[in-house]
Amino acid sequence: MSRAPTAVLALLALAASAMPSAAAAPLRGTVKRSFTATGVNGRITSTFPPTASHVYASFIWLNAPTAGQPLEIDWFGPSGQRVAVWKDRTLKTDTAGTRLYSFIGRKTISAHPGHWRVALSVGGVERAAQTFTVAKRS
Repeated sequence: MSRAPTAVLALLALAASAMPSAAAAPLRGTVKRSFTATGVNGRITSTFPPTASHVYASFIWLNAPTAGQPLEIDWFGPSGQRVAVWKDRTLKTDTAGTRLYSFIGRKTISAHPGHWRVALSVGGVERAAQTFTVAKRS
């Protein structure tokens, strides 16, 4: 019996383990829950009067993303156009249960009645979105 094939396989396995492995793709995170509210600890709702002082959007991690990635919360008005954005980076201190939030104010809200969408993105990949309505003036 020849031992050459076994030796070749062993050398190939050794060579493969010595090669640098590709860096693991960053985790983008998973959102457990998202909602809109009247304040940072305000009433959760999906309908706001045009006179509301703020609309807050919250996103709670189920699984936190890898730290250091671009992070955005984008606000899209009734026409679908981005009206506002909050930008930062994912943090090492983010864990399951960490809440991210952003808000927009009365001037923006009252100028754009209708159906809105707010979305959280990590590294350019949307992770969660929430919709809400700003009522028209009476």
